[in-house]
Amino acid sequence: MAKITYDLSKFCESISHLPNARKFIALHKRWLGVLSQQQDLRTVAAYADEMLDIDETEDARRAGLLGGSITMSALVLYSRATHSDSPRSRVVVGNVLPEHLKIKHDHLIVIRNEVMAHFTGAKTSAGGLQWVEELGYLREGDGQPPAAGIAFKRANYLSQEINDLREIINFVGPIVGEEIQKRKTVMLAELQQLRNHEEIERALQATRFDLDAWLEREQNTEGSGIVYVRKQSA
Repeated sequence: MAKITYDLSKFCESISHLPNARKFIALHKRWLGVLSQQQDLRTVAAYADEMLDIDETEDARRAGLLGGSITMSALVLYSRATHSDSPRSRVVVGNVLPEHLKIKHDHLIVIRNEVMAHFTGAKTSAGGLQWVEELGYLREGDGQPPAAGIAFKRANYLSQEINDLREIINFVGPIVGEEIQKRKTVMLAELQQLRNHEEIERALQATRFDLDAWLEREQNTEGSGIVYVRKQSA
């Protein structure tokens, strides 16, 4: 039997006017939310692993330039994955962590908010080093005109934070996976009931599509459960 794929998001839109479909639509939204969270966390884990690989090479230039970019991306994405305006759609990570990981989680969010996204002043890393130190200076003497400028030291990444990030994801990953299965089971049970209605079944059949063609995946773009999709330029 050939596999059939349905676009559940499109299906939800097409039945949104039906009162008896509201429960399923809400369940689908919650399931999709935690799936999206899992995707974000897997991407963060891939970033962290890449950063740790760079750290092992002891290549200062790669660690400073590429490492800084990866670390910023990882922390911004981690913050998105663990903080949500609609907690019902995602696992609230801060609520499931043991105390020692909650401390590390809170520290990572502070670094994201006050060093990466918005610089509000020097912050001390978990390893005891400051992420950013900067000062304005005035230099006089040597018969030269006075010079004024800024001197700064920047730690683009610190391996302690990256290791903390990986430790948290290793803990949270299975919890998110279990939540996905729970929500999927409830959602599919509700869908099975809805499919007894002819109008809803017709709406579902109308959303058939070719998933592989939609993804337009290229060779070597899928790994570790993450699907990277590159859209061609017009």
